[in-house]
Amino acid sequence: MMDINEFSRAVRNILVARYPLIFPEYRASIELVEKNNGVVLHGLTVIPDKDGATPVVYLEAEYERYLLGEDLDQLCDEIKDRYREATKDLDKEMGNFLDKDYMKKSLRVDLVDNASNQDLLRKLVSRDVGCGYSFTAFVDLPEESPIDGRIRLTKDQAKSLELTEEQLMDKAVRCSQRIAPAVLGHPEDIASYGPSSSDVNILDTPEDHPEGFLVLTTPDSYMGAAALFYPGIQEKIAGAIGNQDYYVLPSSVHEVIIIPDTGELSAMALAGMVFDVNMKLVDREERLGNRVLRYSRDTKELSVAADLDKNRSMDMER
Repeated sequence: MMDINEFSRAVRNILVARYPLIFPEYRASIELVEKNNGVVLHGLTVIPDKDGATPVVYLEAEYERYLLGEDLDQLCDEIKDRYREATKDLDKEMGNFLDKDYMKKSLRVDLVDNASNQDLLRKLVSRDVGCGYSFTAFVDLPEESPIDGRIRLTKDQAKSLELTEEQLMDKAVRCSQRIAPAVLGHPEDIASYGPSSSDVNILDTPEDHPEGFLVLTTPDSYMGAAALFYPGIQEKIAGAIGNQDYYVLPSSVHEVIIIPDTGELSAMALAGMVFDVNMKLVDREERLGNRVLRYSRDTKELSVAADLDKNRSMDMER
């Protein structure tokens, strides 16, 4: 069996030999694309021979199918079809992406763990928001877009838009608050990934000492953990749950868990829970580290209450 690197090269070579008009020898390439938390994906692309856009088709899903015994030639044909579909109307979509009016409707922020994304943060437009996290700015693309999901904005793209990084981040935060407002609710009311949850938002209808834990996200549950650092939200959460201090468990980039601090649970025990869930249930690219945060009503500040990543790092240095 080939490893992922060998598989990627084999796919590229088969497609070049079989479909030279689509994948010219001198322009078809495999690119390593860095994602969150050090995750690197293998993407097939064709370097444009002039100014323009080109899609990247990631090969990890097909590689998993190859490991399960599916035919390599058949997989290559499917990859070719995916690439051709992705190129449809691509230049038009990229033109929309760079249009300032389109950006005003689609610009958002997500949340990343600083320690796990140092190299990535050097390339992207970002803002440190405290507690070991940063915002990065991205353009959310429609489902029918030939480009997958979203486009993160780099420092070079900020310059091309004639905006400073600070101006772009200000715009991204304001747009996020408008098109993806914070939603706080009981887990049974907020189904993960795609709820229509505006009618269960405790931020708008506070509860006095709600039982159990709550979920903070956005109406589409997409990159919703960033809502924790929207201006004024941390204090608003405290007021919405009966003016209590509370813990924050970083469930994933899509949501965080809010637990009122009743004195019954220790921060270190909660951090252990975060670690267990991360290792068993959360994809590496979607993790926000193994720490727990705590909001104090007295200081009106959010701080790190326990950090297993930092503890492990200190143990390794001893």
